[in-house]
Amino acid sequence: MASASSGSGALGSSSLDFHGAQVDGSMEDVADMITPLCFSMRRHHQIKQLVEELLPWRLKERMKTVSVALVLCLNVGVDPPDCPRSSPCARMECWLDPFATTPNRALEAIGANLQRQYERWQPRARYKLTLDPTVDEVKRVCTNMRRSAKDERVLYHYNGHGVPRPTRNGEIWVFNKAYTQYIPLSLYDLQTWIGSPAIYVWECNAAGIVLEEFQRFITIREEDKMKCNAMGMSMSAPAQVHNAIQLAACGPDETLPLDPNMPADLFTSCLTTPIKTSLRWWYFRRGNRKMVPGITADMLDKIPGRLTDRRTALGELNWIFTSIADTIAWDILPTDTFQDLFRHDLLVASLFRNFLLAELVMDSYDCKPVSCPVMPAAKYHPMWDLWEMIMEGCLMQLPNMIKNDAQYEHSNFFSEQLKAFAVWLSIKNTNRAPPQQLPVILQVLLSPVHRCQALELLGYYLDLGPAAVHTALNVGIFPYVVKLLQSTAFELRPLLVFVWAKILAVDPTCRADLIKDGGFKYFLHILSEPNLPGHHARHHEYQAMSAFILTCIVKNHPAGQEICLQCNLIAVCLDLLDTHYAQLRQWVILCLGCMWDKFDKARWCGVRDSAHEKLFPLLADPSPEIRAAVVFALGTFLSNPDAQQNEQSSNIDQMVGNRLTSLVLDGSNLVREELCLVFRTLVSTFETQFVAVMLEDAHRQAQLSLLAQPPPQQHASTPVSASPSSLAAAKDSRKIGRSSSAGATANTSIAGPHLRPEQIRTSSESSSSVDSTTRTSQRTSEWVILSKSAEEELAAADSDAPEKFQLSSLQRLSDVGGANAPHLSPRPHSMQQSSLGVTPAAAAAYGSSSGGSASSPHSHFSPRSSAASATALPGSAADTARLSPNFASPPPGSSILNSSNLSGSGQSSNYPNPGYTSSSLSGSTPTLASSAAVGSPLVHSKTGTSPFSNMWKALNLLATDPHLQVEMMADRIIKRLKLTANQTRSNSMSLPSSPRPHRPRTQRVASGSGPNIDFLKGQAAESPVKRGALPRLMSMPGGMPMEQALAMEGGRSSPQIDERASTLPRAFSTQNVGGLQARMVEDYYGDLPSDIVETVSQFDTKFVDWMSSSFILQSEEWEKKSDADGKQFLERHWRFKRNTEQRAESRATLKDATSTKYRLEDQVFVNRNPEAPQCLLFHPYQNELLVADKTNITVWDWEMGVQLNTIHNHPANSKARITTLDLVNPHDVSLLMAGTDDGCVRVWRDYNIEGRGSQVAAWRALTDLAPVPRAATGLATQQPVPSLVLDWEQESGVLFASGNARIIRVWDTQREQIIQDIPTGADTCVTSLTSDVAGRSLLIAGCGDGTIRLYDRRLPPTDCLVRLLREHTAYVVKVHLQQGASQGKIISSSVAGDVRYWDPRFEKSTEQVKTGIRISCMDVHRTAPLLAVGSRDQVAKTYHIDSQESLGTIKWHDGFMGQRIAAVSALSFHPYKLCMAAGFTDSLISIYTDDKKKL
Repeated sequence: MASASSGSGALGSSSLDFHGAQVDGSMEDVADMITPLCFSMRRHHQIKQLVEELLPWRLKERMKTVSVALVLCLNVGVDPPDCPRSSPCARMECWLDPFATTPNRALEAIGANLQRQYERWQPRARYKLTLDPTVDEVKRVCTNMRRSAKDERVLYHYNGHGVPRPTRNGEIWVFNKAYTQYIPLSLYDLQTWIGSPAIYVWECNAAGIVLEEFQRFITIREEDKMKCNAMGMSMSAPAQVHNAIQLAACGPDETLPLDPNMPADLFTSCLTTPIKTSLRWWYFRRGNRKMVPGITADMLDKIPGRLTDRRTALGELNWIFTSIADTIAWDILPTDTFQDLFRHDLLVASLFRNFLLAELVMDSYDCKPVSCPVMPAAKYHPMWDLWEMIMEGCLMQLPNMIKNDAQYEHSNFFSEQLKAFAVWLSIKNTNRAPPQQLPVILQVLLSPVHRCQALELLGYYLDLGPAAVHTALNVGIFPYVVKLLQSTAFELRPLLVFVWAKILAVDPTCRADLIKDGGFKYFLHILSEPNLPGHHARHHEYQAMSAFILTCIVKNHPAGQEICLQCNLIAVCLDLLDTHYAQLRQWVILCLGCMWDKFDKARWCGVRDSAHEKLFPLLADPSPEIRAAVVFALGTFLSNPDAQQNEQSSNIDQMVGNRLTSLVLDGSNLVREELCLVFRTLVSTFETQFVAVMLEDAHRQAQLSLLAQPPPQQHASTPVSASPSSLAAAKDSRKIGRSSSAGATANTSIAGPHLRPEQIRTSSESSSSVDSTTRTSQRTSEWVILSKSAEEELAAADSDAPEKFQLSSLQRLSDVGGANAPHLSPRPHSMQQSSLGVTPAAAAAYGSSSGGSASSPHSHFSPRSSAASATALPGSAADTARLSPNFASPPPGSSILNSSNLSGSGQSSNYPNPGYTSSSLSGSTPTLASSAAVGSPLVHSKTGTSPFSNMWKALNLLATDPHLQVEMMADRIIKRLKLTANQTRSNSMSLPSSPRPHRPRTQRVASGSGPNIDFLKGQAAESPVKRGALPRLMSMPGGMPMEQALAMEGGRSSPQIDERASTLPRAFSTQNVGGLQARMVEDYYGDLPSDIVETVSQFDTKFVDWMSSSFILQSEEWEKKSDADGKQFLERHWRFKRNTEQRAESRATLKDATSTKYRLEDQVFVNRNPEAPQCLLFHPYQNELLVADKTNITVWDWEMGVQLNTIHNHPANSKARITTLDLVNPHDVSLLMAGTDDGCVRVWRDYNIEGRGSQVAAWRALTDLAPVPRAATGLATQQPVPSLVLDWEQESGVLFASGNARIIRVWDTQREQIIQDIPTGADTCVTSLTSDVAGRSLLIAGCGDGTIRLYDRRLPPTDCLVRLLREHTAYVVKVHLQQGASQGKIISSSVAGDVRYWDPRFEKSTEQVKTGIRISCMDVHRTAPLLAVGSRDQVAKTYHIDSQESLGTIKWHDGFMGQRIAAVSALSFHPYKLCMAAGFTDSLISIYTDDKKKL
């Protein structure tokens, strides 16, 4: 009574929650905007190659100009004959008047001043002055300069103001020794003397001729070289001059300007003194002097400050000019040219920066400087106007600074440029050129005043993607951010971390600079620094970025691993594993994994710190990415397969591998893919042991198939005599099964006709278990989880104690001595209670949940399903109903059957699972937390069992994974093992049989001492497989040949084995057993490609690279700021508006439809599906009908009558069938969810676009589903029996899964984890599921025995069954929880033809509708008071829910010659329209509506 009252109270609260929410149109409209999107995380999208093949930004070889030759041919006082000068004219050379002193002194002073001007740009070069030289002097200087410079660049500056202009023969002029003649100097010879690389500056009239002739000579040299190569001759070491850089003062037909206010060498002045030249040029331009009254020409040379001090007026002008010139060059030049000219050589960069000014200045005198390479015209660039404004502002302050020594007011140039850059960033447009302000931003980084703002804007720019990062690197950001790591400013830390994270995400090669300069310590300090009150609010986020940067440093980089190991990075990361910030936790795990990868020093450091044990609890982390990161880290923590192994290393590897088997059923394919890579490493390391386990598995399959063969007919009815004690024990076992409470399982024990009475013993401590069979693929049939394997029973046959050969406690003694006694089933004891460490009392608490009576239709053993029938996977009904919530896997070699586990003391596990609900009752029912979630091994085997068996079974399950990539990876690993096993088998077939070793008698456990865990301990159980030991192919596990085991006679041989051998058919006689088993093993291996080993070693998930790509993508915060104007936001807004309009139209239609009584009689669509439909589903907002057959899903546009696409859900050769369909995110971009009767769920995107359907996610929702007998359901012949039923809750992202299992599994699809396993308490399958959307507490399940069970999800799993409705007498077809106006009403139907209405507060139905047909399917309209039922009797009926009135009957297709409909296999209402779809077993699908004209 107490339990009943508590159940009513729980149900009442859930009912109040349920009835408290009123669903109307306005709520649904708001819900569209707040409903979360599922399967929309980054891991669910196919990430393309984010970093495209970009041009390298690093210079191959940074060069510098080491030697400078200054050749001045002035001949002061004598004008050249072809260029007479008028008076007044320009006379100054290098800002000196040559007529102010004697010609010789003037020449020397000019040369010295020119050298000082060049030294401002390259102070460390070697300078050589050559004043009015001869040809020999020029030759000597050039050859010596090239000899000393070697492969570095040299500069040749030629001033020909005192000689004639160059000739068209390619000659320039020098002097003879007496200075009486002009001597020509050939450019061809000059090229030979100077060599390459070199830069030439030509300051003379008609300088463009020099460039033309210079290039002509280069062409001649190349042609001569080609001719010599064609004739087989070699040239005498010609000089390489192809990459010469040339700057010429004017064009071929131009004369230098002679403005008396400017120097004569105006071009050289622009190149060497740009600030002074710019100010003088601007001052003497027309009208400019009036703009700055009080300024004289002499004052222009008195601007205070130094060029190198940016805090002074002169230094700031130079700083601004550099920024403007770089901006112009960046804007007009291609990226590669900009790098070569402005980032390769400091002197070259300065000369070309000033050359842009020379073009501006000399153009005002109708003179055009030329260069090679050719520079685009920049004289009209708008940045020059800004430069003139800057000069004007500076000159306006000059009188006050000179006279009154006033403080200089700095320009707002940089702040204005930062604002312009921010405006550029605020405009979201991906198809535009890079911002002009990037070079300015780099210059601003040099200023402490604007550095923070510049770094912040630079971070926003880098966040735009890889192209932005690459652009910034090409501009030259890298040296600046490297130097900033030396700063101790606290406010720069988060900005620098963000910038470096973006750079390393795009170009990991930058890590070499961090190691070389010690910059990695900057990030290590941030990572190890605790979060103090004064720190940044997002300190954890920047710690995660620092962990990512350190991960890039150590990833596949031995130098980085070594230096980070010395800095104690492993200890720092291990201390951060318990942080609450998920991204930080994720990246410290990945950092650990990259540290251990192929680096034994770091691995042993982790072993000393017990790193693997600290990582084990994180296997249950809510984040799939973190779980995958843990698997990756543990995978790299394993020993190197090529390294020498020791015992400690092997033990750790086995512990890690055994622990990771728990993740084989993880919901995330990321985790399972990484798990495959771990198994690949383990297989490579322990190949011998895995081959041994695989051979044993092959032997087991062959032996089980042999033993499963039925004996001759004359022995079929041989009675079995049993001892009274065994019969009494069996009877007590059946009593326990009948009297146990809800959720308990019944004991099953099968006795065969060939066992003697004394060989049958039932352990009093054994508990009951489920007898279920699993029909999956051929690979799944290899998944046999054994706690006491069948070969141990066979091996025990030749021991001295025949009573040790006994049946498992999972087999039922059924109809002993009867004529219909089943034959001996050699099924492995996969569900043995003693192997799971559960007390008999705890097991008895689940007596009835497993069902499985003696008359079960699956009690007979099928050879085909001999292995599959024993399947008991983690989290399955048979497994989770017995696992203790506090059960943790023991260390290797220790027993799990300790007193604490058996006593039900409820001690907390070392590795708790936060995602599971737990029971606080000591010794009570377990919390149903599957081992797959808590990080414990997949199979809790008894002491002495090798962990390689567990790993082999996990690998086999992965080979049948629904995710294609996981299945492919695991399958290739297994094929590699089979190839090795084939080679081993070929070598072992020629070996003689080894003698049978003596096995001592095993001792029986005294009565009352606990579960009998020592029986049947053969040599295989006592001695685990040792490294290097392989069993013989044709041997039993104990070492005895199978022929000998089956043909033993006399002595200590088992009589039942002798009898079985003597009664084998001829084909199975002892002479043919060896050949038969060999053929079975041959089939087991199959055809194997020879290159499988190489293929397995090559595949990789690139998990770390994929995780690193998150830093390449635009950050969510910045994306939200600009998303309001983006395409994605507008599309979502349109979809929400469409949904609102369709719901409003639906409400208006339903309001007007009351007079027509909702008669759906007009057939508006009929078409033939490729196969008989199994499931139908309308899209609520699009004209799409989804039709699922056995393996395919067809999408129809039902208004247009065309087929849109076909999705091949799973391989056609699979035995699985689609049993359920649902839509994920139907209010937005819809995804398609399909469940199959093998327990797998697959989610598809782009399902309605032809040829574009792709898999988003796939996992096993349930693992131990058994087929439901069709005869017990009354369904149509071609109608699917729902072995898997799903219920999708979009609002919470929760998926309920059940079927022919004893649990209802609750999945959190956001975490991709099991959050709860609810025992059904039923002996039969679950046929339908529904839940309340509003309260999210009530869960309703219809069962195959006709019961309807109501669960309160808020209660503990053992107490959540709060109501049991029993009025149905047959298989429940569907149960539905009505929403809207009739909210709270439960509608159910059964195969018997009755439809019942229920109030969840009462146990009696409120109303009943007798349809008079055998119902095979039913559906209820979401918004209209309509329900429809279909029958295998070729009829479909619709009813009014409120009045129970029959609205129509469908027996014929429309038309004059309309045919009779076939058996109805599926029905579906449109959620908002008055439309109903029906599917028939003859592959036809039809849609009916109330009025064709409305569509």
